[in-house]
Amino acid sequence: MASEKPSESHETETQTWDLRSKEPKNCNVHMLPLQQGLAQIAYGLYEFEEAYLDDKRYLFPNSNDWVMGGCISSDVVVSEVDFCSLCREGEVIWRQVKKLLISLEDS
Repeated sequence: MASEKPSESHETETQTWDLRSKEPKNCNVHMLPLQQGLAQIAYGLYEFEEAYLDDKRYLFPNSNDWVMGGCISSDVVVSEVDFCSLCREGEVIWRQVKKLLISLEDS
């Protein structure tokens, strides 16, 4: 179970949340071991389109390049997370394709 308590980062002395798994895990899409890294925390209330949630679930479930921090912000802006590098790449490509499709629709 991941701990959600802020911890002191020794390298930058910035508080972070630790959302990493205590046990090694693999990406359920790409079957690669998850890596440990950082993600920005986004504060606020979010509403997502169903298409995004479906694509995220099946194409890049372990991107974890950002995490939702809730509606009350704090000084903690970075979280330690587990992520899949191919999921992160997939989400970047997904966003680029979506942006291209929107620009084609507008023209």
